[in-house]
Amino acid sequence: MRVTEETCSMVIEQAWSQHGGGQILDKMNLVAGKLKAWEREKFGYVWRSIVELGKELDAIQRQDVFDQVMQRRSVVEEKLDAILQREIMWSQCSRVNWLQYSDRNTTFFHQFAKHRGKVNKIEGILGEDNRWRTRQEEIGCVFLNYFRQLFTTGGGGFNQDIFDVVFCRFSADQALFLTRDYTRGEIESALKDIGSMKALGPDGMPPLFYQKYWTVVGIEVVEACLSVLKGQSRV
Repeated sequence: MRVTEETCSMVIEQAWSQHGGGQILDKMNLVAGKLKAWEREKFGYVWRSIVELGKELDAIQRQDVFDQVMQRRSVVEEKLDAILQREIMWSQCSRVNWLQYSDRNTTFFHQFAKHRGKVNKIEGILGEDNRWRTRQEEIGCVFLNYFRQLFTTGGGGFNQDIFDVVFCRFSADQALFLTRDYTRGEIESALKDIGSMKALGPDGMPPLFYQKYWTVVGIEVVEACLSVLKGQSRV
């Protein structure tokens, strides 16, 4: 999401107001769709250029070292480096703010991304039956079964005698504070404390979206959050 582009704000404001008083999730879906279409139309060539130059650079790096090859490699690296340095999306995709260090080593950028992809890929996992699972579906089942057992209650009995000897440690004021309603200020404060490019939420938007365009979406986002926290609605 290119928040540095002036037209980005216009797209969001128009999409948000277009849905009128609709449900918050419907508005978010509409905004997400409009942003994808806008970015594809305005910046699609950037991704294509990165992919094409990356493939060309890979091909050159496999060739024998000659003066002509090195000159061509230098040209391709300069082109790729210029795009990566100019596009903030590279910083967002890598989740590391490399641009603040003014690193201009294209090979480093390129190889780091490829290496991270290899490191993060799970090739296999050992199941509870000590069998090595390599198929994607089987790996997913191992994770699913593990966490299902971890967070499933064993159905233990309730012993009231234990609670009879536990004395109240909260004062009336503390209890009132803990049970009071959530406020708009608390929601805004919590949002500001989240890293702008942390993992996306279920709506597909990073915290940066809400932080940057809070004046546009804030009122309805707070209302939706308070409704869920009060048990009046579900996500």
